[in-house]
Amino acid sequence: MSAISQERAGLAKAIILASSPLRLFSCLYYKLNIRYINADFTALAYSQLNHKTKKSELGILVSNQFVESLNNANVLVYIILHEILHILNEHLSRGMRIPNQELYGIACDHVINTALDADINANKLRGVKSPESRCIINSLVGQNLSAEEVYLHLLQHATTTTQKIKINMSGSPNGDTSNSNSTGDPSDNSEDPSDSNNGGGDQYIEITKTHVKLDDGQEFVFVQDFQANNDAKPSEKSLQDDTRRILNSPLFKNDGKGNTSSKVIELIEEAIKVSIPWDELLENVIKHNITEKSDNKTWARVNKRMYQYKMILPYNDMEETFDTLMIFVDTSGSISTEDLQKFVYVIRSAMYHFKKIIKIDHDCVLFLEQKTVFDSTTIDNFANNTTPIGFSGRGGTSHQEVYDYIESIYRGDDPEQQQLPGLILFVTDFMSDIEGIHHKYEWPKEIPYKYIIASRSEFPVDPKIDPSPIFIPAN
Repeated sequence: MSAISQERAGLAKAIILASSPLRLFSCLYYKLNIRYINADFTALAYSQLNHKTKKSELGILVSNQFVESLNNANVLVYIILHEILHILNEHLSRGMRIPNQELYGIACDHVINTALDADINANKLRGVKSPESRCIINSLVGQNLSAEEVYLHLLQHATTTTQKIKINMSGSPNGDTSNSNSTGDPSDNSEDPSDSNNGGGDQYIEITKTHVKLDDGQEFVFVQDFQANNDAKPSEKSLQDDTRRILNSPLFKNDGKGNTSSKVIELIEEAIKVSIPWDELLENVIKHNITEKSDNKTWARVNKRMYQYKMILPYNDMEETFDTLMIFVDTSGSISTEDLQKFVYVIRSAMYHFKKIIKIDHDCVLFLEQKTVFDSTTIDNFANNTTPIGFSGRGGTSHQEVYDYIESIYRGDDPEQQQLPGLILFVTDFMSDIEGIHHKYEWPKEIPYKYIIASRSEFPVDPKIDPSPIFIPAN
């Protein structure tokens, strides 16, 4: 690398290591292999297989030409923080599963850049300067959207043309040719994030350059800035674990003066939070939120009324199983095959707690003619019946007929359903009229239920409807 590039890289490194507001990033800096290479792009976060250790490693490539074009090192600090945030937010591994990876990369850039810009403008990231060429979707600024939500917006409002660019790797790590992590030799095989043969000589990576035109008139060129192999996720998780320990350490917590940067730290904390898998939550709901059953309808209604007080009145012929689990499936949503398999497994396991399981599909209307009833002898058929799980995208959704039907059961008007359900599950994307109709019915006050929401991101649900809905990541 040139003397100018090396000087600015060294200064950027010093800023990251010395600045109190950047303490988190300074702790993570040496966990990444940062290389400066001769290429016509800005930077790239990547995961690679190290053929010496046989483990996937994380790194950042930075263009010497880009560094030389800068007036100062503060923009380079921004770029390095930006690429670290890609890794912490699992954009590398998540991006591999997205159909349009170019648009997803743009969406991720928008989310990261708006967070960085907000903290710079609030003087919470001193020593950092926003590059003029950064990727921002002007019409979405201030909306606090997730990368998945921005991606959906781009699918609807952007047209693109793409071209592939081959980059010959060369350079040195961390702006220091003496760094022991790499020789800086382009034939150093451990440093290539894409080559699988490592046969020596020049090594290349291929990235995408995308021209984007939005329907509001904004146009820009985006160059792919993260790339992964199939083993990226464990490395990302490892860096997240390190970040979680740093944020919870006294070193970080005791600094009350500007050590945290609201939008950036908020973005990181959202990415690294530990969540219970949705299928475990569902299993817990089934085990702990069901009422006792009785063959005597009057006693069943007494038990139902006492449920809100967590009390079950005694009666004869008590059994370990309960009467009915009822599942209403909104066919206008979407759910991944993997999550569908988990759902089927949990419901099959629920047969231990219920005498029968009833599944009914709906969209704007209730498909009662397709109602399917399972018991312990037929529950194995649940998987076949649920393979389509509705979720065919048939259009709009209403829960009006669903709520009416449950209310008729609650009033005792349905001759086929003599027992009140022990538990009701709603599988939906929640894009419905639920919030407008829920308060009009009596059954939600006394029959236990749970909303299982297939959505690309979590969103606020009125706690009067469900204080703790279960979110399943949707396609």
